[in-house]
Amino acid sequence: MKSRSFLSTSVASLSLLACVSSERPLDEAVRSQAVCVEVVRRLTNAEGNHRAPAFSPDGRNIAFETDRHGDFEIYTMRSDGSGETRLTSNRLSDRRPAWSPDGSHLVFESDRAGSADLYSMRLDGSELRRLTDWDEDESFPSWSPSGDHIAFASARGGSLDIYVLALKAGAIERLTDHPERDLWPRWSPRGDRIAFFSRREGSHNDEIFVAEPDGSAVRRLTDDPRHDFCPARSPDGIHLAFASLRAGTEAKLYVVSTTSLATRAITCDAGNDTEPSWSPDGRHLAFARREGSAYAIFVADVEVLVNSSRGR
Repeated sequence: MKSRSFLSTSVASLSLLACVSSERPLDEAVRSQAVCVEVVRRLTNAEGNHRAPAFSPDGRNIAFETDRHGDFEIYTMRSDGSGETRLTSNRLSDRRPAWSPDGSHLVFESDRAGSADLYSMRLDGSELRRLTDWDEDESFPSWSPSGDHIAFASARGGSLDIYVLALKAGAIERLTDHPERDLWPRWSPRGDRIAFFSRREGSHNDEIFVAEPDGSAVRRLTDDPRHDFCPARSPDGIHLAFASLRAGTEAKLYVVSTTSLATRAITCDAGNDTEPSWSPDGRHLAFARREGSAYAIFVADVEVLVNSSRGR
């Protein structure tokens, strides 16, 4: 069994980094606007960490991971935080759930067989299916809008890159091939782009990129001397939410226009905010916030801020 220290802790460690500010001026068109949401609600209150929230396609439920039992397990709850249901019960960790586009299944990563691989299951925990079987960890799954493919990150080729699994054929295609790590793939609503974060292009910190589904036409969306990570595309495809350390040592959430690259702050309260997930109507962002020593799941009302940035 190999060590999982690099891939399994990469996002968590990014959230804790203290980055040194640079005096390099940013172009005015992409300078962040410090306007924050006022309505933020906490959804989970049990002991332990609650992370990786994912809105269901109909917006009624949120899947998430929690280590309240010692190891991470997959749960769902209603979008108001009620009705928690445990879906997995495993002595090792089940993490980072992502919904199928029809809302009938979840894909997630699990190290129940030794290394982290991808699995799928129905919402009642039945029909468990192992999707990948490789010595290197497979992580950060994202289901395509068509339901035919799952994007994920893996170091199976040597460096940490983005891959896509064709579910019917079982074939796996490598989309990126870069010496710097590529992580956290997320499909656009139409399935015509995949967002991810990376340290490519000579950057010493993580930035947000998008690419075609075949890995071509890579485009950089953020350019800041501090880490930008965990992208999530809005349902209309116009905006992309992400976490960033650009405001200091605690991560906050931002939204960037995919056309103008204008960037707006979403959260600025105390706490470390990461792992955003859009509601399907585009009105809310679920995210994980660390207050003290543990993460809880919160939801922010972002409709006014996002709509006010249209056309910039």
